[in-house]
Formats: sequence, structure tokens, C-alpha cells
Amino acid sequence: MTRKKVLTGIKELIASTDVVFCIGSSLCKESPIYNEGTLYVNNDHIDMFAVALGVAMATDKRVIVVAEDAYFLRYFNSILQASVSKCMNLFFIILVTDFYDSKVKQSTITKAFRSVKGMLFNTGMMTHEYSVYFNNKNSVSTLKNIILNTIGPAVGLVNITNNRIYDKEEAKELDLNNIISFIRNKELKTSMRKAQNKPFDLDAIMKEG
Repeated sequence: MTRKKVLTGIKELIASTDVVFCIGSSLCKESPIYNEGTLYVNNDHIDMFAVALGVAMATDKRVIVVAEDAYFLRYFNSILQASVSKCMNLFFIILVTDFYDSKVKQSTITKAFRSVKGMLFNTGMMTHEYSVYFNNKNSVSTLKNIILNTIGPAVGLVNITNNRIYDKEEAKELDLNNIISFIRNKELKTSMRKAQNKPFDLDAIMKEG
């Protein structure tokens, strides 16, 4: 399974109302523009899993996070937090490349685990294997229906067998101020289902901090 094929397929899964986090320098270069609610973060040293969790708690929109397994391992503690969050609108799509860096072929420890799915399941996280669904457009459509009927928090794993990078564009990147503006965006309050929690007041939180 090639990276390009998976990233193109993911675009078909995204609705116009979704909030999407695309994380990592490689993915920010390769990924198509998913929608206006997409935040591209070309920085591996910010825990955007935690940010996505906070956004999911403050909106009733579906929040989708796309990242690679190296980032997933780095911030696994936030995955644990997400697993107990009961955020039904939070979904992670993890590309299992088996490399920490696309240019330096140093293997991750992801495939050393007996069962990544079992490990995540034991945390309470709904976990699926999505690889087979990216074979063709029909199977991508099937996956789209599956995700629409899946209750989060959930993780979908996609095994990448061809790790060739298609980085024809400059990496899309937003700095911290842009991230704050993104979270403040009133459109995050708009919904795919009835909100159960009021959106948080970011200005008040920052003053308290």
C-alpha cells in the first residue's frame, strides 16, 4: 500500500464539516487539501493529539487526526488520555510506516509489539485495521460508511508497504498563533450532532494559565 494511495483515500472519508489535524512534515507535503477545517502542523515537537482531544471536547463536530506511527509512539500518553475521554467524535488514522523518519530508514518499534490493536483495545480505545479498505474506490466508500457509524474515540491503523514520499509541494505549516486562532474559530461550534457541552472559552483559560 503506497502512502499516496492512502492519503488520497483519506480525502474521500473527510466531510466538509469535519475538523482535521494533519500532523508531520512528510504528511503536510503530501496530503491533499482535505477541507477548510484542516490544520496542517509541520512540527513533530508539539503534542497535537492533546490539542485535538481538547477540540473534540469543545465541539460536536467530528475530529479526525492523521499521523504516522513515529508521532503516535512519541505522544502515546495522549492516546491514553483520548481512550478514556468518551469523545464519541474523535478519530485517529495512523499510517504505520515502520520508520521514524521518511528520509532516514531507522525502524520504529511499532511492529515489534505482538499486537498494536490489542494494546490499544486494552486501553479502552476502539481499534480497527483499515489497510484493506484503501485498495480501490469501492472499498474506500465502504470504509466511509463504517466510520460514519463508528462511535469514538477510535483508532484506524493503515499499514504502508511502499514508503515512497510524494512531496511535490512545500510543507503546509501553521505556527502557534495560527493554532490558537484555529481553535478560537467559532465555526468549531457548528455541528454534525447536538452539542452536549458548551465550547470552552480559550481566552479565559489562557488568562488563568
